[in-house]
Amino acid sequence: VMREGKMCMDLIKANMDQLLSMGVKLEYIFDSRVCTVCDPGYFSYRRDGSKAGRMISAMMFKGTRI
Repeated sequence: VMREGKMCMDLIKANMDQLLSMGVKLEYIFDSRVCTVCDPGYFSYRRDGSKAGRMISAMMFKGTRI
């Protein structure tokens, strides 16, 4: 993906492709459409460099179905 003349990785697509390749069904994947670079309400090292705050995210599988 090109953004402001720079090549950027499409993290949403990369994560989606990885989950689907692992057998996770599309109906169990939720994309919030939040962009941490674009939304100043989130910390972003890509946007702010080393002065950015830190955050953590997680995912989990419920039950045995993926």
